[in-house]
Amino acid sequence: MTKYIKLLITPHPDPLPQRGEDKGEGETKGEKNMPKDITDEEVGMRSFQLRKGRAVERAIEKIRQNLGTHWIKLSLHDIEMLQWVLGEVWAFIARANWDNLAFSSTTLEETKKIIQIGNEIINHERIGSTGLDEVYKIIKKIQT
Repeated sequence: MTKYIKLLITPHPDPLPQRGEDKGEGETKGEKNMPKDITDEEVGMRSFQLRKGRAVERAIEKIRQNLGTHWIKLSLHDIEMLQWVLGEVWAFIARANWDNLAFSSTTLEETKKIIQIGNEIINHERIGSTGLDEVYKIIKKIQT
């Protein structure tokens, strides 16, 4: 029992610096709150995922607004598939091309076709890159 209590009281050999203490040479202000085990690559990947997520959210909202009451004809699975496909298309094409797409003019039929292609990609019935290219062509046609 005393051994257990002793372990709780024994200080850590390398105590964490207190607030305001310097953590060492060569450290910049921005590094103080950054965990050391996170790499620049991980930060970049997370940033990419956040940008992709925001772009997809905006596109979905435009599609939802345009479809109006027809939106309820899509199941939760359909909406999740649409989000996934649009995210993959966002990663597949140039950002400038994405910004020029007219999601607010997408019809229910076009939306269902995009979802169908997404399901075919997931089920390995269609090659991913060709399926995403087809989805991009569908969306690109909408703007005319």
